[in-house]
Amino acid sequence: MKYAWLAVVLMLSIPAAAAEGPQTLNLMPVPAQLEQGNTFIEIDSEFTVTIEGGGATARLREGVQRMLRRLSDRSTLFFDGTTFLQLEGRSLASMVVTAGREGELALGEDESYRLEISADGVDLTAATGIGALRGLETVLQLLTRDDKGIRLPAVVIDDAPRFPWRGLMIDSSRHFMPVGVLKRNLDGTLCFRKSCAHGVCGSDAMTINGVERLACKTLIRDVADQENAVVTIEPLKSLPVQRDLMVDYTRFFDAYRIVKPFLIPVHKTEQGETIQTPSERSKFDDATKCILCASCHSSCPVVENDPEFIGPAAVLQAARFVFDSMFWGRHEQT
Repeated sequence: MKYAWLAVVLMLSIPAAAAEGPQTLNLMPVPAQLEQGNTFIEIDSEFTVTIEGGGATARLREGVQRMLRRLSDRSTLFFDGTTFLQLEGRSLASMVVTAGREGELALGEDESYRLEISADGVDLTAATGIGALRGLETVLQLLTRDDKGIRLPAVVIDDAPRFPWRGLMIDSSRHFMPVGVLKRNLDGTLCFRKSCAHGVCGSDAMTINGVERLACKTLIRDVADQENAVVTIEPLKSLPVQRDLMVDYTRFFDAYRIVKPFLIPVHKTEQGETIQTPSERSKFDDATKCILCASCHSSCPVVENDPEFIGPAAVLQAARFVFDSMFWGRHEQT
């Protein structure tokens, strides 16, 4: 079966390898088999990456993109990782990623890979796309940047997970959505927003099992109440995804600012305070509790179908000031 090769063309290249003594490699976990050479490959502006085989799926392509973004951050080469071309020759690519099939996220899946870095380039071969993703992480760990340039050491690595189960034991009766635990223990590349962890800042709103919730206030037991239950954590809807669980809030806060969500008093008070009765306060008290988490924005079907609609959070903020007895600028909000 003939597979189309996907090449990511970047401003990188691999000049001739330079001979040098081996250095200590900081790899985690330590590969099952490692052979280290005495040369280094310098990375510069004509490097290309090709994905080949039946495992060249969207998941692996996103993994390559993620690797290249992180490589750009570490190398200061600042290349664009969004340009894709269809190439027709293995010799055109400096790095070849070959995955036999997509692979499944299941126990017993083949997650092995073989990584060869030599003067001829970088060759990453895996039985599945999942194994290839592991190999990409190893490539990033091997990258060094010093006064001698941006380089990769010549190595041959054969590796695979040594344990069939790599999950975490979490107390579901009192533990909240463990995105931080997952990042620290399973996937250091996971990106999400968080701040106060007390349900006040509104920064960690996510779609958990299809419902918009604050991850810091959602107990595992509340969404996984059956044996073998699966908890799915996704980014908010109706907002562009920046990476993993992070979304771009630009549209949300642009709509929020449209209603001028600030107090314009009836008059200037030279002495004393402006009096407001409890009954007057009660008319808008609930609206003051909005923490701008954008959960309502994500779940609103009107927002999803009408990009011009400012969203329920902005409408709520307008109402909060419209019903405030100390506020005179109602015509501006309405």
